[in-house]
Amino acid sequence: MSNTRSGSLALAFVGALVGAFIGALIWGIIVVTTGYSLSLIALLVGATTGGLAKVFGRGAGLPYQIVGGLFALVGVVMAKYFAIAGILVQKANEGGEKLGYFDSAVMEMFWPAVQLTSPMPDALYEIAWAFGGAFIAWSILSASDD
Repeated sequence: MSNTRSGSLALAFVGALVGAFIGALIWGIIVVTTGYSLSLIALLVGATTGGLAKVFGRGAGLPYQIVGGLFALVGVVMAKYFAIAGILVQKANEGGEKLGYFDSAVMEMFWPAVQLTSPMPDALYEIAWAFGGAFIAWSILSASDD
């Protein structure tokens, strides 16, 4: 059982949010520019989330690991949103329509698009990578590695 190194859990929360956003943004950019969704990048999302949570919060241990792991999962969902929204916006703009990433039409199409792009076997594969990213964040925030 690992001990907790004191720091600021609130700042770790902020760091995890920033890290999840940065990792998700990188993944979304890769998908939009290359046309490929590489689930392996979930590990990058976990690393940026856990790393920035540790840097911002200056602490480690179970509370920090929970924050990092959960935000890594949130980051993977954000990455999926950025990727799908990016493709939808790109296609709309090519067709002469003006559409933004956070337009209600894009948000309404997100979950149906996830279901179309991730049938069950692929979804399980993606979920496994998402939890891999959460594990990376969890490991980075372990109190046992000084």
